[in-house]
Amino acid sequence: MVIDDLFALAYTIAFIGLAVYARKRSALIAWIGLGFALATGVLDWLENSMTLGLITFRLIEPMQLLALSVMTQMKYLSSNGAIVLLGIG
Repeated sequence: MVIDDLFALAYTIAFIGLAVYARKRSALIAWIGLGFALATGVLDWLENSMTLGLITFRLIEPMQLLALSVMTQMKYLSSNGAIVLLGIG
């Protein structure tokens, strides 16, 4: 999990760098893309934390798996939004 947390930190920093670069061309798109990028990092860390909690305490229930699945899908959607917006900007 530590490696995945470091990976999330690394791509969040990379997204911030892309937003700074894109800000020169289109500030609004860069800020929205940065919002999606930061949401992606936060959702990834929450997903890692929730997964670790489920593994550690072995309390795997259907509603927790559903919440984890929704969180994962939201992470992917926000990362796609960040990539598209920062690519346009």
